[in-house]
Amino acid sequence: MSTPSAAPDAAQPTAGRAAEARRQVALLAAIQGAPPPQTVIPPGPGTADAHILAWQSRGLALHRAHARATACATLRLSHPTVEQVLGAKAFDTLACRLWALSPPTSGDLGDWGEGLPALLAQQPELLPWPWLPDLARLDWARHRCERAADQACDLPSLARLGDTDPARLHLRLQEHVIALPSPWPLPAIWAAHQPGGDLDALNAVLAPWMAQAPRERPQGLTVIWRQPWRAEVMDVMGPEARWMRALCPAEAERETPPSLATLLDQAAPDFDFTAWLTRALQRQWLAGVDVR
Repeated sequence: MSTPSAAPDAAQPTAGRAAEARRQVALLAAIQGAPPPQTVIPPGPGTADAHILAWQSRGLALHRAHARATACATLRLSHPTVEQVLGAKAFDTLACRLWALSPPTSGDLGDWGEGLPALLAQQPELLPWPWLPDLARLDWARHRCERAADQACDLPSLARLGDTDPARLHLRLQEHVIALPSPWPLPAIWAAHQPGGDLDALNAVLAPWMAQAPRERPQGLTVIWRQPWRAEVMDVMGPEARWMRALCPAEAERETPPSLATLLDQAAPDFDFTAWLTRALQRQWLAGVDVR
């Protein structure tokens, strides 16, 4: 039986993927030209014997190789979309650089990798991907979301919404719900770099953003949550985006969460709290209502 020939367009990469490949090649050449510095601890007194020095050198090489493999494997798990954008070799080089500059501080390697967006923002060779640091934040948010502890919704506490002063009520979101502000269409960028994604369509979507000055780009909001176990990603627009920004602030601002009365006072005039509450319960965003 003869093997059917591939379709003509299947033999060649799309224009979007070809452009992405060219950027990856340029990036790899740039970052390999300036490898991260490595520090070698010199032997102390009494270790000048050539045999000891040989074993020390071999052990140090093995340690570096293990550290490199660990860094690459760990960061690949938490930032798979960034790896897809940069290519495996360039991504591994940056993983080793992050490991050297900001090594793990706990025994759980799943906690390491949060510093990648800041590192990406410092690399001049990444100018073709100005949205890449925010994409890394999205990858990290999905990683955190899927690692968050399971938490059942306190359904009886929802009755307080009907019989308690809103000034005393505080909505409590599930730990896996994260609101990520960005001037870039992150869900579209993320989806385009998944299997079967359309990079040509993404280039068309990004063109208006790229043409604008940074200060002119609208600040959007991406919500990440887990349902039932896999992280979901969604753009939130208009009044709901304003509400979610206030309800789900940055971690540094979570010490004094606003009351429901404050949230309602600050919400957009056309915000429908009942409709939002219904969607939040369907998506399992809410953990309960606290009375204070």
